[in-house]
Amino acid sequence: MYHHLLVLLGHRPSFPSRLRRILLSPTPHPTISDLSQKFPPSPSSPGYVTFCTPDDILIIEKDLKTAKIITSNEFLAVTNHDQIMESWSSEQWVHALTKEGFPGIGAVREILEDSVARKERMSRMWRSTSLKDAAVDVEDVKTWLTTEPIVNELTHFSCIMDPAAQGGGLVWVRAYDS
Repeated sequence: MYHHLLVLLGHRPSFPSRLRRILLSPTPHPTISDLSQKFPPSPSSPGYVTFCTPDDILIIEKDLKTAKIITSNEFLAVTNHDQIMESWSSEQWVHALTKEGFPGIGAVREILEDSVARKERMSRMWRSTSLKDAAVDVEDVKTWLTTEPIVNELTHFSCIMDPAAQGGGLVWVRAYDS
Protein backbone atom coordinates (compact mmCIF):
# COMPACT_ATOMS: atom_id res chain seq x y z
CA MET A 1 0.00 0.00 0.00
CA TYR A 2 2.81 2.41 0.92
CA HIS A 3 4.49 1.69 -2.45
CA HIS A 4 1.28 2.57 -4.34
CA LEU A 5 0.99 5.84 -2.46
CA LEU A 6 4.61 6.73 -3.31
CA VAL A 7 3.95 5.97 -7.01
CA LEU A 8 0.72 8.02 -7.03
CA LEU A 9 2.45 10.98 -5.41
CA GLY A 10 5.36 10.80 -7.85
CA HIS A 11 7.97 9.87 -5.24
CA ARG A 12 8.67 6.42 -6.70
CA PRO A 13 8.60 5.44 -10.38
CA SER A 14 6.34 2.66 -11.56
CA PHE A 15 7.93 -0.18 -13.53
CA PRO A 16 6.16 0.91 -16.76
CA SER A 17 7.37 4.49 -16.37
CA ARG A 18 10.96 3.26 -16.07
CA LEU A 19 10.49 1.14 -19.22
CA ARG A 20 9.02 4.11 -21.12
CA ARG A 21 12.02 6.23 -20.18
CA ILE A 22 14.34 3.57 -21.61
CA LEU A 23 12.38 2.65 -24.74
CA LEU A 24 11.22 6.13 -25.75
CA SER A 25 14.30 8.13 -24.86
CA PRO A 26 15.77 10.25 -27.67
CA THR A 27 19.26 9.41 -26.37
CA PRO A 28 21.10 6.24 -27.41
CA HIS A 29 19.66 3.15 -25.75
CA PRO A 30 21.63 1.71 -22.84
CA THR A 31 23.58 -1.48 -23.32
CA ILE A 32 22.58 -4.79 -21.72
CA SER A 33 25.42 -4.26 -19.26
CA ASP A 34 24.14 -0.76 -18.39
CA LEU A 35 20.64 -2.10 -17.81
CA SER A 36 21.84 -4.95 -15.60
CA GLN A 37 23.69 -2.48 -13.37
CA LYS A 38 21.40 0.58 -13.33
CA PHE A 39 17.88 -0.82 -13.52
CA PRO A 40 17.72 -3.13 -10.47
CA PRO A 41 18.89 -0.95 -7.55
CA SER A 42 16.13 1.65 -7.80
CA PRO A 43 12.90 1.03 -5.90
CA SER A 44 9.96 0.56 -8.29
CA SER A 45 6.96 -1.66 -8.70
CA PRO A 46 7.57 -5.39 -9.25
CA GLY A 47 7.69 -6.98 -12.68
CA TYR A 48 9.47 -9.29 -15.07
CA VAL A 49 11.16 -7.78 -18.08
CA THR A 50 13.35 -9.11 -20.87
CA PHE A 51 15.87 -7.01 -22.78
CA CYS A 52 17.92 -8.37 -25.64
CA THR A 53 20.32 -7.59 -28.40
CA PRO A 54 21.03 -9.90 -31.30
CA ASP A 55 23.73 -11.51 -29.11
CA ASP A 56 22.65 -11.22 -25.46
CA ILE A 57 19.55 -11.64 -23.30
CA LEU A 58 18.85 -10.03 -19.93
CA ILE A 59 15.91 -10.90 -17.69
CA ILE A 60 15.19 -8.80 -14.62
CA GLU A 61 12.99 -10.33 -11.92
CA LYS A 62 12.12 -7.13 -10.02
CA ASP A 63 10.50 -6.80 -6.61
CA LEU A 64 9.91 -3.52 -4.75
CA LYS A 65 13.53 -3.03 -3.68
CA THR A 66 15.76 -5.64 -5.30
CA ALA A 67 16.10 -7.55 -8.53
CA LYS A 68 17.57 -10.79 -9.75
CA ILE A 69 19.54 -10.57 -12.98
CA ILE A 70 19.61 -13.54 -15.37
CA THR A 71 21.67 -13.40 -18.56
CA SER A 72 22.42 -15.67 -21.49
CA ASN A 73 23.73 -15.47 -25.00
CA GLU A 74 21.45 -18.29 -26.28
CA PHE A 75 17.89 -18.49 -24.92
CA LEU A 76 15.92 -17.43 -21.84
CA ALA A 77 12.22 -17.56 -21.07
CA VAL A 78 10.37 -15.80 -18.27
CA THR A 79 6.75 -15.99 -17.17
CA ASN A 80 4.92 -14.77 -14.06
CA HIS A 81 7.10 -16.22 -11.33
CA ASP A 82 10.60 -15.94 -9.94
CA GLN A 83 12.95 -18.64 -11.17
CA ILE A 84 13.78 -19.71 -7.60
CA MET A 85 10.11 -20.57 -6.94
CA GLU A 86 10.32 -23.48 -9.40
CA SER A 87 12.23 -25.56 -6.85
CA TRP A 88 10.34 -24.62 -3.67
CA SER A 89 9.06 -27.38 -1.40
CA SER A 90 5.54 -27.31 0.05
CA GLU A 91 6.99 -26.04 3.32
CA GLN A 92 8.71 -23.15 1.57
CA TRP A 93 5.42 -22.28 -0.15
CA VAL A 94 3.49 -22.30 3.12
CA HIS A 95 6.15 -20.14 4.79
CA ALA A 96 6.29 -17.59 1.94
CA LEU A 97 2.52 -17.27 1.62
CA THR A 98 1.93 -17.10 5.37
CA LYS A 99 4.53 -14.34 5.56
CA GLU A 100 2.61 -12.41 2.87
CA GLY A 101 -0.74 -12.92 4.64
CA PHE A 102 -2.24 -15.67 2.46
CA PRO A 103 -4.03 -18.37 4.50
CA GLY A 104 -3.36 -21.26 2.09
CA ILE A 105 -1.42 -22.23 -1.00
CA GLY A 106 -4.22 -23.61 -3.24
CA ALA A 107 -5.03 -20.89 -5.77
CA VAL A 108 -1.59 -19.27 -5.63
CA ARG A 109 0.07 -22.64 -6.22
CA GLU A 110 -2.20 -23.22 -9.26
CA ILE A 111 -1.15 -19.85 -10.68
CA LEU A 112 2.51 -20.78 -10.22
CA GLU A 113 2.03 -24.22 -11.79
CA ASP A 114 0.39 -22.59 -14.82
CA SER A 115 3.26 -20.11 -15.08
CA VAL A 116 5.86 -22.89 -14.84
CA ALA A 117 3.99 -24.95 -17.48
CA ARG A 118 4.04 -21.99 -19.89
CA LYS A 119 7.76 -21.44 -19.34
CA GLU A 120 8.54 -25.13 -19.80
CA ARG A 121 6.46 -25.30 -23.00
CA MET A 122 8.34 -22.33 -24.48
CA SER A 123 11.68 -23.90 -23.53
CA ARG A 124 10.68 -27.23 -25.13
CA MET A 125 9.72 -25.48 -28.39
CA TRP A 126 13.07 -23.67 -28.39
CA ARG A 127 15.01 -26.88 -27.73
CA SER A 128 13.19 -28.79 -30.47
CA THR A 129 14.11 -26.07 -32.97
CA SER A 130 17.69 -25.70 -31.78
CA LEU A 131 18.27 -29.48 -31.85
CA LYS A 132 17.45 -29.38 -35.56
CA ASP A 133 20.08 -26.66 -35.99
CA ALA A 134 17.33 -24.57 -37.56
CA ALA A 135 17.35 -20.80 -37.41
CA VAL A 136 14.47 -19.34 -35.44
CA ASP A 137 12.53 -16.66 -37.28
CA VAL A 138 9.62 -14.37 -36.44
CA GLU A 139 7.07 -16.89 -37.71
CA ASP A 140 8.43 -19.51 -35.30
CA VAL A 141 8.15 -17.11 -32.37
CA LYS A 142 4.60 -16.09 -33.43
CA THR A 143 3.62 -19.76 -33.41
CA TRP A 144 5.15 -20.25 -29.98
CA LEU A 145 3.41 -17.20 -28.52
CA THR A 146 0.02 -18.31 -29.87
CA THR A 147 0.32 -21.92 -28.65
CA GLU A 148 -1.45 -23.09 -25.50
CA PRO A 149 -0.62 -22.92 -22.63
CA ILE A 150 1.61 -19.95 -23.49
CA VAL A 151 -1.48 -18.11 -24.68
CA ASN A 152 -4.48 -18.69 -22.44
CA GLU A 153 -7.67 -17.04 -21.20
CA LEU A 154 -5.62 -14.56 -19.16
CA THR A 155 -3.45 -13.38 -22.06
CA HIS A 156 -4.09 -9.71 -22.88
CA PHE A 157 -1.20 -8.79 -25.13
CA SER A 158 1.71 -10.40 -26.99
CA CYS A 159 4.49 -8.81 -28.98
CA ILE A 160 7.75 -9.62 -30.67
CA MET A 161 10.42 -6.97 -30.59
CA ASP A 162 13.67 -6.98 -32.53
CA PRO A 163 16.29 -4.60 -31.15
CA ALA A 164 17.73 -4.18 -34.64
CA ALA A 165 14.38 -3.25 -36.26
CA GLN A 166 13.56 0.33 -37.23
CA GLY A 167 10.89 2.33 -35.44
CA GLY A 168 11.21 1.04 -31.89
CA GLY A 169 11.67 -2.61 -32.64
CA LEU A 170 8.05 -3.81 -32.71
CA VAL A 171 7.85 -6.59 -35.29
CA TRP A 172 4.52 -8.20 -34.34
CA VAL A 173 1.77 -7.21 -31.90
CA ARG A 174 -1.46 -8.93 -30.93
CA ALA A 175 -4.12 -7.86 -28.43
CA TYR A 176 -6.51 -10.48 -27.06
CA ASP A 177 -10.12 -10.07 -25.95
CA SER A 178 -10.35 -10.09 -22.19
